[in-house]
Amino acid sequence: MDLFERVSEDIKNAMKAKDKVALETLRNVKKFFLEAKTAPGANDILTDDAALKIIQKLVKQGKDSAEIYIGQGRQDLADGELAQVKVMEAYLPKQMTPEELEACWQQERKRSQEYQQLKAECESRRNASRDAKEICQSYLNDHPKAAEPLPEMEFISQEELERRLQQNREAEKAIQQETGRIEPDSHAGRGNSEIAGAGRAGCSVDCTD
Repeated sequence: MDLFERVSEDIKNAMKAKDKVALETLRNVKKFFLEAKTAPGANDILTDDAALKIIQKLVKQGKDSAEIYIGQGRQDLADGELAQVKVMEAYLPKQMTPEELEACWQQERKRSQEYQQLKAECESRRNASRDAKEICQSYLNDHPKAAEPLPEMEFISQEELERRLQQNREAEKAIQQETGRIEPDSHAGRGNSEIAGAGRAGCSVDCTD
């Protein structure tokens, strides 16, 4: 139900309730509605926005008239105007009180401050990220090998590790034996000593001739 229909319905209700103030006020409002609908170019259409502007204009006129009557000492006429204003204000969007306006302003101010803080934090993080990127790039420029991929590592089992260590120990022992760092076994040592002794004996016999 649009405003035009709502006012028309409320006129019927005011007639049933015998509310003279509401009936007179709403009939006056509907008169202005009809004038707007039949105006050139309106095409018999009245939007709610246009209807609200009409009511707002009538409310302002009523308040202005009430002030004039009060200035003239005619409080009775001023009360009549204000009574009609009250009827029309029921169709207007609810107006915020000064306290509500202040609370709304404080809330918006807080949101603005939080937004500025968040914006500054994002800017700081972006700068830090940019600085870190520049530092990394500078390091890579000075150490180009750092950018090379790491060699693949070989993973072996514990048994394989022990086998390779045993091979290394045996190879090292063989090398030490060949270089004379480790004495031969005892049996092999005695055989070599006898051969060496015989050789020296033979040499001494030959030398006496």
